[in-house]
Parts: sequence; structure tokens; C-alpha cells
Amino acid sequence: MRHSLWLGIVMTVLSGVSHMLPIFGIWLAFATSLVVPMHRDNPSIGMCKALKFSIQLTHKYFCSLIGYYLLVALLLFASFFVPFALLAAIPVAKLSHIFMYHHLVSINAVNIFVPRNAPSLLPAVNPAIHPAQDAM
Repeated sequence: MRHSLWLGIVMTVLSGVSHMLPIFGIWLAFATSLVVPMHRDNPSIGMCKALKFSIQLTHKYFCSLIGYYLLVALLLFASFFVPFALLAAIPVAKLSHIFMYHHLVSINAVNIFVPRNAPSLLPAVNPAIHPAQDAM
């Protein structure tokens, strides 16, 4: 709770500073877009490390993130023209942001529960193509 409060205060101050400098504000919004999910996922890393890791991660995947944010902006812009579409577009955009964060940080960090009686996720082996496996 205490770390989230300080993160909110720092992000509010940085947001206020960014309104005075528009170019810096755009970069700051982009570079710190992963701070909140990173801090919620790992509250023990602290506020400064979350900011640092977010900036490093956004610089590493810069082109992919630009494409992602342009796609989300297009989705939200298009939803203005359809009645009540914005009610669905905003949660979809937020969920896609969460999935994008988990994909960038580590896809293995997401727990996927598969029922025991589910069919195998591995492709079936065709004995006509792989006859050596049939002999074993």
C-alpha cells in the first residue's frame, strides 16, 4: 500500500512536469507505460526500480510498442463512431495492455491451467511420415 502511494505521487508529479514540456511528456508517457503493471506484479522491487525497468523495457521493444499503441489508438478512435462500442473498447484495450506486459516480461510468468482430461497440446505424429518412432 505504501509503495503504491509513493508511485502514484511520483507519477502525478512527472505527469505535471510533462504538461509543461510536450515532447518530454510524450516520451515520458511512453517510457513509463509499464510502471504500474510492473509494480503490481512485483511490489517488492520498489518505485525507482519499476521506473528504471519500465524505461529499459520500452527502449528494448520500442518499435513493437509503437505499433501496439497505434493499434490500440485506432481501436479506441474507431469505437467513437459506433454507439456503445467505447464501453467494450476500453476494457479490451486495458486487457490487451496487461497481456502485452506479461508477454514482454516473461510469458512463463503467466499460469495456464489445463484440465487433466484435456487433449494433448502437442501435434500428433503421423506414422507414415515418421516410421522410426513407430518401431520404438
